[in-house]
Amino acid sequence: MATAPPGFLPVLLGHGSFLKNEYGRVRLDEDGNPLYLIPTSDNFLEMKPSKEAQQFWPADPTRGIPNKMSVVLLSINANTLCKRADVVTEVGYTVYDTASIYDGTRGQKKKLQGCLAPGPRGDNITKFAHTRHFIVKDTAHHHPGTCDYWDHTAQPYHFTYRKSEFIDRTEILKIIEQAFNQASCHGLTPESLNRGHRRAVVLVGWGDEELHPQIKASFWYRNNKHFQHWDMKHHQTAQRFIVQPSYLHCLDVFGIQHRAYGKEIGHNAGNRTAFTIQLLIGLCFLTQEQYALLRLGLDLEPGPKFPGVESVLARDNRPPGSGDLPRGRVPIMH
Repeated sequence: MATAPPGFLPVLLGHGSFLKNEYGRVRLDEDGNPLYLIPTSDNFLEMKPSKEAQQFWPADPTRGIPNKMSVVLLSINANTLCKRADVVTEVGYTVYDTASIYDGTRGQKKKLQGCLAPGPRGDNITKFAHTRHFIVKDTAHHHPGTCDYWDHTAQPYHFTYRKSEFIDRTEILKIIEQAFNQASCHGLTPESLNRGHRRAVVLVGWGDEELHPQIKASFWYRNNKHFQHWDMKHHQTAQRFIVQPSYLHCLDVFGIQHRAYGKEIGHNAGNRTAFTIQLLIGLCFLTQEQYALLRLGLDLEPGPKFPGVESVLARDNRPPGSGDLPRGRVPIMH
């Protein structure tokens, strides 16, 4: 069952300002959770992460999760044929290991260093996310250029983070299982995996999008292997400023960039999972000035730079029959 994400995420903020008793031990509330000294939100933008913040959340002994093990966020989404919701056409997922905020992670070309101040909307740490996108071969022709359905929205060729991959229909469930396995095993040594250790995975999504039958059929979903399931639609900040929030409207209000080269790219399954994680992180780093704008009913300005790789959208992920690539800057023709 999905729940609203907590409003305060020490695992992301990582400032490590715990209230301690006279013996130097972290003080706990009546539920056994650590008490944090929360500075003004503006200060978060310059604060570097602390290893301490990775060690105290979550700590739920009933689930057997080591309290020194940080969580991994997983967002997963599937798009379908316009007139047949049972036929999946694309799958995308994003894995975000919160330990990378402190330790860094391996990028496509070089290691991304950790211990960075998060910056506005957490822009400095959203880059630690790893996003993948898969197009099902037998419905690869299904895109706005070929579908005449009046309510078509899916954009399989608008993935912007790296080149999309093509899979057979029989591989869909394997990809969905792979997403969770990648998240739950991320960063663990073979020895640790052999001892049965797994990371605590928090599923992050919007509304009922995770409830597609293909995802519900996965072993990890059927057996409730994820630690928690957060619904960003019910995030307390979204509910506070938006009446009956819709997904793209929520991105607009909080300034999460979801356009590239003037194109709306939020209808791609892979991009959607990346934007969902960015929204979760971004809501942790709203400044007092931004809160003031929101209280006036104003949308926040999106970041000046799209967080993906726009050239991938224009040059690599092109629909079948797009023709040869022109030289120089390539406009998005789809």
